[in-house]
Amino acid sequence: MYFLFLLISVAFCKILVYAPAELKEAVRNRYSHSGLKSSLANFGNPPYGSSIVGRVFYREAEKLACDAITPFNWNDEESINSPILLVERGDCPFVVKARHAQDIGAKALIVIDNREENPENVIMIDSGTGGNIYIPTLLISESDGNLLKLYLEEKKEAVSLMLSFEVPYRDGHINYDIWMSSENVKIQNFLHQFYNVGAKLTKKQATFVPHYVLWYCDDCANHGFTSDNSNCVSGGRYCAPDPDGNGPRTGRDVVIENLRQICIYKQTENDQDYSLWFKYMKSYNTTCEDMEACTEKFLKDAGIDHKKIKKCMDDSFIGNKRPILDDNTLLRDEFNTWGKLGLSFYPALIVNNFTYRGDWESSAILKALCAGYGAYQEPDLCSQDQSPEKAESSNSTIIFILILSFALIGAIAVFYRMWMNREMKEEMRVQVNSTVNQYFAMSDSPRNRRS
Repeated sequence: MYFLFLLISVAFCKILVYAPAELKEAVRNRYSHSGLKSSLANFGNPPYGSSIVGRVFYREAEKLACDAITPFNWNDEESINSPILLVERGDCPFVVKARHAQDIGAKALIVIDNREENPENVIMIDSGTGGNIYIPTLLISESDGNLLKLYLEEKKEAVSLMLSFEVPYRDGHINYDIWMSSENVKIQNFLHQFYNVGAKLTKKQATFVPHYVLWYCDDCANHGFTSDNSNCVSGGRYCAPDPDGNGPRTGRDVVIENLRQICIYKQTENDQDYSLWFKYMKSYNTTCEDMEACTEKFLKDAGIDHKKIKKCMDDSFIGNKRPILDDNTLLRDEFNTWGKLGLSFYPALIVNNFTYRGDWESSAILKALCAGYGAYQEPDLCSQDQSPEKAESSNSTIIFILILSFALIGAIAVFYRMWMNREMKEEMRVQVNSTVNQYFAMSDSPRNRRS
């Protein structure tokens, strides 16, 4: 049995009441400010560094939004900037509600909790189908939701809110950490996309640290961490779930790979950037049959001396340096840091001490990172489109231009050849006619006539 330290992560979206004034005052009396407590979903693409201002819409008959929603006629309403749909929790996943809100043109979704609890302690996790959700989804408390419904349903007043997606910023420099595990396919795919960003941000622009999530074996702890568990190292102090069931890899392989990646990161200590680590992660994948041979190739492709990495890994074990039983200083640091941090999920991104929520797409995370720089001194990367769709589009455009150029050159060559053939034929015709004319001219001369 394995235990993961689960603590509370923080919310980072402000919901401010704009109107009516009576509702704004009611919220102020409740919280000493005009903002509602909320939690932002771990899917969608929140517009970090900016705000959404709009009117709130609620329909009692479709309050759960588990089925397709009858469209609202937003254009018939006054002062509509970005319509915000209000629904209630229950009966279906949050992702389903968000998709139905998005389908009718809502710019944001607010979900009312169905029990009284602090919404900041609730995490709306992607159910696995949230990849095409781009609007932000927020959860508010049951009491705050009832207060909004009071003004919308009973008092029939227009409620306007501002959703502010702020990132704590430091002009000219950011700190960002990624919490992950080497077997996680989601983080592998993201790091492949993110390479052009992560490898280019210098240490003057960003401080980056990769961290690794580890479990411990409860039964092993009861025996003083002296037992050999195939999914653990150090007697069960640091473990990972078996990544492929009956396959050849074990949780121990995952932990050892986590340790390898920590040592690769340590090799960037004197570098100007973190490109060495990102190069390795771009090559790394878990589909190789012989992972030991593959990781050596990945290291070679990234220009990393595998002997230095092995020494770092070996030296991190205490005592007789036996990975199966001896403790490990690097893994111990990761384990203790995770326990103190307060996160309850991974992969996770921490930017300037706030927890990122949203899709793990390169363009979305770049936007969150750039918001952390504040209004000035952003890196050039922040003004460039780093999305894979843009790169694919650019590559497709280049390929199209090349094909078109080759086709044009080929067409010119064909026409040139046809023109040359025609010119040659015309020249031959002229020469033949000239020769024939000369022949007849000579035949018709008096010298050649018979008397």
